[in-house]
Amino acid sequence: MASRSCVITGAASGIGAAVLELLRASGWKVIGADLHNADVIADLSSLEGRHRMVERVFEQCAGSVDAVIACAGLSDQSPRTVSVNYFGAIHTLTGLHPLLAGGIQPRAVAIGSLAGTFAIDRRLEEECLNDREIPALDHAGRVSPQLIYATSKSALTKWVRRNAISAARAGRGILLNALAPGFVDTPLTRERLKDEQFNEKRNKSMANLVSGILKPADVAKAVRFLASEDNVGLVGQVIYLDGGAEAVNRGDSVW
Repeated sequence: MASRSCVITGAASGIGAAVLELLRASGWKVIGADLHNADVIADLSSLEGRHRMVERVFEQCAGSVDAVIACAGLSDQSPRTVSVNYFGAIHTLTGLHPLLAGGIQPRAVAIGSLAGTFAIDRRLEEECLNDREIPALDHAGRVSPQLIYATSKSALTKWVRRNAISAARAGRGILLNALAPGFVDTPLTRERLKDEQFNEKRNKSMANLVSGILKPADVAKAVRFLASEDNVGLVGQVIYLDGGAEAVNRGDSVW
């Protein structure tokens, strides 16, 4: 099988670093983007940084890539999380879309989260989906901080659902999906494990699960499949890689 080419944001740490390591070990040509220790240095929290990322990727690739993985994300409770998790991810998927048009069996993956099924702020989500970043950030500064991360991920997965089936994507053979991991062992999540209230809530939702805490390498394997030629026919799906937590929390109701 010929080597595939790929761009991944958030490549310097956590899930992104695990995906980059696995894909390169699998023979893929990968351009990693992040704030530091990456092929492309860019800050996706700003419009300027997003444009810089796209420009640098175009400069480094040969006019096309086979996969784009929007993995960069924050988990803190600030408006900047919305800028990176939603607007940064959307700019990645749209800004690099022309490169996928020339790719071989092109695939795109957005990294969502199980948290996207939790309580969210509907107005913040609406501002995101309407591509109104300044009003979104203004509103995010006034909502309950606990809702910001979940809302950013909910909006991202809804954007994927709406846009994956477009003529510009599915109509051209570009398969776009979202992978929504549950609790993953990263430096950011280890800090949250120190919160007793969070732990109590997490333990209740993880009763009877196959796997309570995932490793970044576990998530990387699922990303590799979604970004690979082996993924045939999956379009606009939100894949919950969570050991069963989503089924526990929502039962047979998915909306």
